[in-house]
Parts: sequence; C-alpha cells; structure tokens
Amino acid sequence: MTAAWTWRLAACAVCLSCAFVRAEVGAISEASPAGFSRPTVRGNAVQAEPFTHRLVYGDSLYAFQLRHYGGEGMHTPAFLILRKADSLWIEITHLSTEHARLGHSPDVRDIPLSVGWDFASLADSAYVVLPLRTSGSIVFPDRIAFDATQAIYRFDLNSELDRPECLTTFWVRQADLDSIGRGGSRDPELQVPCATDGVAPRHIP
Repeated sequence: MTAAWTWRLAACAVCLSCAFVRAEVGAISEASPAGFSRPTVRGNAVQAEPFTHRLVYGDSLYAFQLRHYGGEGMHTPAFLILRKADSLWIEITHLSTEHARLGHSPDVRDIPLSVGWDFASLADSAYVVLPLRTSGSIVFPDRIAFDATQAIYRFDLNSELDRPECLTTFWVRQADLDSIGRGGSRDPELQVPCATDGVAPRHIP
C-alpha cells in the first residue's frame, strides 16, 4: 500500500468518526427528481445563533453548517442552516427518503475502515434522523449542491470516499426549507433543547 493511499484511508476514517466536512460548491450534474409526495425535510427554528463547527455549503439563500461532538464530546451534534432572507437559524432534524440513494460501506478487504454501515433499510421509513449512524460514528452531509432550475438541493453523505456504493444522497426542496418557521415542515418530535447547545427550539405553528 502506497503512502498516498494510506493517508487517504486515514483521512476518510477521521471524516467518518468525527463528521468533519469540507465546503462544496457547484451545480448538480445529474437530473433532479421531478416530483415529491411529502415534504423533503423537517426542522425547527431556534431562538438564537447556535454554535457550529464547520460550514458545509453556502449560497445567496442559505448557509448549511454542522456541529459535531467536539474534541472532548462536549457538544450535541446537529445540522443547522441559516436562512439569509430573515436571518433565521433552523435545525434540520429529518430528511425524506423519497428518491434517496442509500449506500453502504465498502468491503473491508478493499478499504479497511473502522466502522461499517448499510443504509438500505432506511428506505422502509418515510424520514431518517440526522445525523445518520454507522456502527461506530455519525454521518452528516459532506457535500451539497443546488439545482436552480428545479429549486432543489442535493445532500450527499460519505462522498469523500469517492466510491459509488458508499454514496448516500437525499433531496431537499428550497420551498420546504423556506416553509420552516412559517407554518410548515416542523418536526413535532423535537422536544429537548440540548440539540442547540443550550438554546431552546422555538416551535412556530
């Protein structure tokens, strides 16, 4: 095994176990789904700007950020976005599985990662909870792109492994993000304030 490949494996393991991500920009290169039967996302507005670790993606409409456990596990993981039109922070709690692509971990004989996953069973549920969980880590979107013609975001997970079988993809409509905090796509199950690190969620009917 070359030194370059060894370094790449180590980098991927860190990404999976700590949920570190890199900012991504660019348009969606493949066709976006044409129709949806339910909201593509659930979330809740929060009262004040939350603490975050990393920007995943940003455009003129939204900034997508995440918070992981931190070096000593002192934080509560969360996926948070800033809606720039009204400066509202939103915690994304669920993603719809409609039109989702659900990947699995590579063969350990090929890439010996310390964790494994097979997200295929998530197709049985209408929504999945963020972050997704592997056998020993949490996973957030690590690449986001926007299709302006369809007004839809593509959320990719485990994209840094650069393996088709590992990639998981969800689709999030801009209209569904726009509705959060304005009477739509609210998560009725989120009741604990710790997800915003001390800032209680603001439920807006």
